[in-house]
Amino acid sequence: MALSLPIKAARTMQLVTLAMLFTSIAQITYWLVDEASYMNQVLDDRLASFARAEAAAQELLDDGHTAAEIQKHFPSLVVTDGMASINHEIVDELTQGRRRRLIRYGSEGTFLLLVLLAGIATLTHTLKQPAELMRRQENFIAAVSHEFKTPIASLKLSAETLLMREIDLTDQRKLADRMIEDAERLESMVTNILEAGTIAEGRLELRPEDVQLEELITGLSRRHANQAQFKGIELEIALEPGLAIRCDRSALVMILDNLLSNATKSVATKNGGTIEIRGWSEDAHVRLDIIDSGQGFHPSEAHKLFEKFYRPGQELRRKTRGSGLGLFVVKTLVDGSAGQVQAHSDGEGHGATFSLWMPPALEVPS
Repeated sequence: MALSLPIKAARTMQLVTLAMLFTSIAQITYWLVDEASYMNQVLDDRLASFARAEAAAQELLDDGHTAAEIQKHFPSLVVTDGMASINHEIVDELTQGRRRRLIRYGSEGTFLLLVLLAGIATLTHTLKQPAELMRRQENFIAAVSHEFKTPIASLKLSAETLLMREIDLTDQRKLADRMIEDAERLESMVTNILEAGTIAEGRLELRPEDVQLEELITGLSRRHANQAQFKGIELEIALEPGLAIRCDRSALVMILDNLLSNATKSVATKNGGTIEIRGWSEDAHVRLDIIDSGQGFHPSEAHKLFEKFYRPGQELRRKTRGSGLGLFVVKTLVDGSAGQVQAHSDGEGHGATFSLWMPPALEVPS
């Protein structure tokens, strides 16, 4: 896929900032080296001047001038016992002054370089974020195009089969089930896109209520049962009796529906397996774990999975379907419900666990 103009512009800006960094490093390095060379030259000139003064003073002493006269004209020298010599205290003071000056310049240069590095790092990060988001949006468009085409083509094929051939009741039921699955897939996709748009516009409104989990999860599991059975997936539910949470009911349905759909797609890539829904009270929260034996993911990607448009791997070259919006919607709805969500996997091929911590119900519904 060709890079879009915004991504190209962002990358050009990154190259420019890197060029600025290297130019600045070279400039500061030159400045420090030049200052050290200059200070060395100044010290050498002063020492040479002292040596000339020492030679001149010694000649004057040899000509019979007094030590007091010599000392008056050459304060940088020490005159004793008819000998003139350089005052080493003055030399030491000059040497220490040179060292202090170089340390000061070095500190200032280092500080300037650190400030520059921090500024360019911030700028690069700022430029990288929209470029990364743009890349994900392009991947999202590619994925959504593929996601819409596949069920639409399947629906069309099933409808044409029903119209063009006389088939028995069993095959009719299979075709009907496939059409329902394709329709639900499209519905889920559209729902996630609309919900993501609502979130982006800041129009998300949640109305918390006490929700009894057994009833809600049982209903959801029936919704996913046919698809799970068709793909060789066993769905198991283990909930603590009377478990209830405080949450917007529609939001909770969308959260669990996305997590179950995600697990079903993951397990389907391994041609079957298990999905477990476990729930129990844990401290001041109700915990729900959706555990699947599916494809899993690298542990380093756990926190990225909930980012908008994020999907591991390259588009159209992965085993699982999706738009990269489902888990983003899950995370946003869970956060808006005063809950937490985390993902864990031991690695690719080792399944995954999505854990929810939600506030408990104020009163357990009857």
